[in-house]
Order: sequence, then structure tokens, then C-alpha cells
Amino acid sequence: MRVWLEQRASELARVPVLFRRVAPAIRKAKAAGTAPWLAWLEAHAKNNPKGLFCELDAERLSFGEAWSRVRLLAAVLVEQGVRVGDVVALIGGNSPSYLLLVLAIAYAGGAAALIHPELRGEPLAHALSSVKPRLSLVETSEQSGISALSAAERGATLTFARGELEALAEHVAPLSEPRADPNRDFVFIFTSGTTGLPKPCRVKHARARSAATIFGSVAFEFRAGDKLYCALPLHHSSALLIGVGAALVAGVPIALRRKFSAREFAPDIARYGATATLYIGEVCRAVLRAPAAPAPSLRVAVGNGLDRDTWLGFAERFPDLKIREFYASTEAPGAILNLTDKVGSLGHVPFEHSRGFRLARLDDEQRELVRDESGRAVPCAPDEAGELLLRVHPTKNEPHGEFAGYKDEAASRARIAHDVFERGDAYFRSGDVLRRDRDGYFYFVDRLGDGYRWKGENVSALEVERVLSRALEPAKVAVFGVSVPGHPGRAGFVELEQDGAFDAQRFARAARELPAHARPCFVRKVSELELTSSFKIKKRALELANLVGAGRESIWVKDGESYVVLHPKLWDDLCRGDKRL
Repeated sequence: MRVWLEQRASELARVPVLFRRVAPAIRKAKAAGTAPWLAWLEAHAKNNPKGLFCELDAERLSFGEAWSRVRLLAAVLVEQGVRVGDVVALIGGNSPSYLLLVLAIAYAGGAAALIHPELRGEPLAHALSSVKPRLSLVETSEQSGISALSAAERGATLTFARGELEALAEHVAPLSEPRADPNRDFVFIFTSGTTGLPKPCRVKHARARSAATIFGSVAFEFRAGDKLYCALPLHHSSALLIGVGAALVAGVPIALRRKFSAREFAPDIARYGATATLYIGEVCRAVLRAPAAPAPSLRVAVGNGLDRDTWLGFAERFPDLKIREFYASTEAPGAILNLTDKVGSLGHVPFEHSRGFRLARLDDEQRELVRDESGRAVPCAPDEAGELLLRVHPTKNEPHGEFAGYKDEAASRARIAHDVFERGDAYFRSGDVLRRDRDGYFYFVDRLGDGYRWKGENVSALEVERVLSRALEPAKVAVFGVSVPGHPGRAGFVELEQDGAFDAQRFARAARELPAHARPCFVRKVSELELTSSFKIKKRALELANLVGAGRESIWVKDGESYVVLHPKLWDDLCRGDKRL
């Protein structure tokens, strides 16, 4: 009864906020007839033109300045041929310029495809080909990747941040009216899905509006005098849609960091006077390993990936902090938010069955839903792990319901299961394994499919296999994630079928063609890759600890820019955190 009362109290406490802040923000955005983010920025520029929009070290940008720059940059994009409905690729790191360009692309009527700035070679070429941009905007400091592609692969490009774009902006007049269509796509954010190569996920303006209004009012509880500190990459949905969006709708300034630093986390909070921040579990664990430093202004942190021990340690380091853990993904048409301070939990879902939140039992290989004799999925019992399913309501205009899908229609269809619990129903398959306790609290367990999560990033096993296979030809490669004690997520493990002895230097050179987070942590040579009954390479569920020092074969581990043999002492150092992966 006590837990039930706590849950109802947390829900009722949000009702006034929804009526006073969320509903009016949504109404105003809809009434503007344009993209909601543009409507909010314009309103702040009119009502508080000198108010701070965002800052990075000594660079500060007011709402009035931001609105002027957005209109000017949008004029350049239109002059360069960007039309309503076009995709514009955006490649760069965290900066005020990056935020301005996301908004300028929308103002010009386009959708920004947010591409990881560390991508090189084949992964970068795949990302560009999957969105087919009219134009690519590349930060001056990040040109090396796209410059190495052929002219056909990279297409039309402009540099920004003291680049070609700013030079062109000196010779145009601001675009007078926004061309954004609020019913179209706002951004494309790349996600690994559950299988295959990374996919550009559609984020419509309406979804960006919902994420901003709900998280700004309910999770961050933004108020006058607040400031958001964001060190997570802006090409991810947490930083952009939840963090920047929530701050923008509330008129709260944003303090950016180019790249996260555990040592500078608390000093940054203090020097900016930030009251709110975003996190992933890896950020909090890194901060706890760094020397303690005060951050007296910090009152709320919103994010995901905290295990119980890290949660308690972070709360002890910052005793006045509210931690708001949540579950969401770029694709998922729903979210779970912890508002009751239940340590280690993602939170509970009010009226979960009527809202279509269900956990379903999986087969032994954790690939398909278990179906009973009538063909229906089997709901999980309390504390039984299963795949999170979210009900969608397909219509003629929205064939996947609330799931906006990917650029690839076939990939979108694959994420929807039909006739799941009842005839005619449809559910989005999240690809995430959760469990739900008897009190209704959800907990994250694992990810499904060929992908895995490492260093706060989703990794496509297929993409890693393709890059390594091409670079190490003739070789066969299998890639999967393995658990390492003391480390969140799963580290990349490669099984390599190749003639001759293992060449650590050659393998390291091949791995450097991948972004840092996707470079495999472990590799071992095998005489032959095991195949499934359908002749596909079998992905193992290895207990890595049982293999170290077993003497059967050598396992190599990433050590800086090279690979060395993993011996028992090195393994112990990795597990204790004395040696970094």
C-alpha cells in the first residue's frame, strides 16, 4: 500500500504542471503554424532578446542573436538549393554553431541528419547514402573524414565554424519567413536498431515538441534562474531532444562542453552556475572515479544507465541532487520516467496496460516472441525479464502508428509485431529486455539483436564486421558484445578466422577505421567460425572471465592504439578499473 500511495502521489503532483506549463507550450507551438522549436526561439527572442540562449567557454549567444543568425543561415541554405522536405547532413561536435544549424535547417524547411563526427570511410559513406542529403554541412575541424570520400560519396558540402557557410552569410539577407512544415521531419538520428547497419530514425516536429515539453516540465522541473549543462553529444537524442529541447521551451540557457571530461564535470557546473545536467551511466561512473569537487548549484540530473551502486555513489557525491532516471529510445513511441527516487529503477508507468506497455517472453535465443498454441505472445510474470512492447495504432496515413520509423520502410515494418496479445493489435518491438517487479517498477536488463551498447553508444555488430572483414581480407569475422565486470554495457569481442598467426598491428590499423566507441576491446583467433543451422555465423554468449588464463587460446585486448595478450593480472586490473578499456 505504501508503494502504491507513493506512485499515485508522484503522478498527481505532475497534473498541475501538465495543465499550467505543458499544455500551454504545446498550444502556442501549434498556433504558430511552424516548427515548435522555431516558435519557442522566436518568442524568447521577442520577449527576452538579451537573455542567454547558449554558451561554450567564452562564446555566448543571446536569444535575439540566435534568432537573427538562424534566419541568416537559413537564407544561405535556400540559396544553396535546399527545399522543403530536403535532408541536410550535419557533421560536427558540440557548439553553439551546431545548435544554430539544426534550427536553421528546420527554418529552411529541411531536416537535419545528425551524423557522428568520428565516422570515417565505409561507415560514413553508408550514413550519407542512407539519408541522401541535398547538402552536407561539415565543421571545419571535422573535415578529414568526409574529405577522404570520393566526390560521388560525399556530394555537395559546405564547411561551418569559420568556414564557407559563414562567408556566404555575409552576402545574403535573412530569410523573412520560416519554411518549416510542422507535420514533416525535424531531424534524423542514427540508431543501431536491433540488427543490421545503423539506421536514420525519423524524428518528426511533433515528437520533438512532446519530448521537450514533458521532460522540461516533469523531469527537469525547469524554473527561473536555471541553467542546463550539456556535455553529451548533440547528435544523440538525449542531449538534443530531451536536453536542448527542454531548455528551449522553458527559456533556460544551455552551457555546452565540447567533449565530456570527468575531471572537469563538477568545476564546469560550478563556473557556469548550472543547476541541471544530463547523464548516461558511464558519465556518472567516470565522475565517481575522478577527484571529488563541489558543484553546489546542481539540483537535478536526468538520464539513463545508472546501476544501483553508481546511483548511490553519485547521490553521496552530490547530496542535494535529484536523480531522474528514465527509459526511452530514439524510435520508441513511449518512455518510462522515475519520479519516486526508487534507486536503480527506470520508474513505473501509470495505467500501463491501457497505455500499451507490456513485457513479453522471448525464446531461448532471445530473438523471437514466444507464442502460445493460439499464436499469442506470453506476458512475463513479475520479475521475469522480457522484451518491452509498446502498443501502436496504425492508420492509413501513419502505417506504423506512433512509431515514425526509419528512412528505410522495410526496416520500419520489421519493428512492428501484429496479433500479439489480441487479434488485430500491433506493437512496437523495442529490442530492449526489461523486468518489472511486483510493485510495478521497471528495470533495464539487456539489449537484443546483433547490436550492443558500449561507452554510452549503440554499436552495430554488422558494421564492425564489414569494416574489419574488408580491411583484413581474406578473413571471416564475427562480432558480439561481452560483459566485463565493473563496466556497464557490453564490450566488443571479435572472433577471427584467418590463416597464419594473429597480427596485432594489422588488426589495430583495421580497427582505427571505426569510431572509437566501436573499436573492439577483445579479439581471438579461431580455426573455424561456428555456423547456425541456417549457415549464418553464430554469435556467442561468452563468459569472458572463464576464458582468461584458461590456456586454450590467446585473447588479445585493446591497449591504447594496439592490442596485447590478455593475462589474468591485466584482466583483474580491468575489472577493478585500474586499467581502462
